[in-house]
Amino acid sequence: MSINIDVIPRRELLAYQADVKGSIFRQIRQKFAQLKQRGFTQKEWAARINMDEGQLSRRVRGDFDLQLDTLSDLARGLECRIAVELMPLDTIASTVLDYASPESGGESIQPLKNPDPPETTLPKEKKFELEVAA
Repeated sequence: MSINIDVIPRRELLAYQADVKGSIFRQIRQKFAQLKQRGFTQKEWAARINMDEGQLSRRVRGDFDLQLDTLSDLARGLECRIAVELMPLDTIASTVLDYASPESGGESIQPLKNPDPPETTLPKEKKFELEVAA
């Protein structure tokens, strides 16, 4: 028995990864900006997560491609956690699935054409939000 599987282009996967990381990173920067207005400093943030202040500064500026563990540390240092929610691609296709639009020289991305996915497939897409730790 043969199963026909549509391979997701590497370019699309990389664009999606960048979008997910970017979403988390923007929320971290927004949260720091809010805390900074109340007197929280980057020096305190660095000390909380045992990171050199210069290293933290470079990461906050976006000088590095941040990995999930670093993003998690940054969020934790702000008394937040990264919450993950998966959502079906077909419910958000009109707003999210434009990673490689024709305008940017890429191909349009279409949602998977399987209205009744089997139980073993992941039913949702990732959605990230920061939550303030109790």
